[in-house]
Amino acid sequence: MNSPGGRGHKKKPATPAANPGPGPPAPPSLSGSPVQGAPPPSLHKRNLFVFSYPLLAAFSLLRFLAFQLGLLFAWCCDRLSRRVMADKKLSASRTLSERSAPAVTPDRPQEPEVVRAYHQQAFHYISMALRIDEQEKDQKEQAIECYKKGIEELEKGIAVQVSGQGDQFDRARRLQGKMTTNLLMAKDRLQLLGMY
Repeated sequence: MNSPGGRGHKKKPATPAANPGPGPPAPPSLSGSPVQGAPPPSLHKRNLFVFSYPLLAAFSLLRFLAFQLGLLFAWCCDRLSRRVMADKKLSASRTLSERSAPAVTPDRPQEPEVVRAYHQQAFHYISMALRIDEQEKDQKEQAIECYKKGIEELEKGIAVQVSGQGDQFDRARRLQGKMTTNLLMAKDRLQLLGMY
């Protein structure tokens, strides 16, 4: 037998969250609290969360440390290369100054070495003067001084008497010819700078 109010079901009281009209049921709450009657999360999912988060944190820490070590390595390489270049320049300037006036021993003539040393020193001064002249227009006096030093070295190298025979001595004579040409060009350039 049916009751006069319906098909035998009790009426449920209306709640504010309940939808009074017909339609799909409300979705479960996303607050994270387990719904009564819902099964607990699986063992595999729980183990994934328990072990993966510390593992991800460890790899993030390793990545950070590797990055910092890379930066340290790059900084050390930069400092080392600067130090090596500074040492090379210092040793080159020392050898250049030592070669500018080599000692002549009576048993072995060194005219070719003397001419080559003067040529290298003159080349150093004149190339420095050219660089200053072309790039730094406001430092004309410094360029003039470098040209004068280069001209002086060229004149010293041309003045060396090369009296021997052989390949080295022939090369020294040809180098003196080049030095004469360079001397004329350097003097012309010095005169042009003196006019300004």
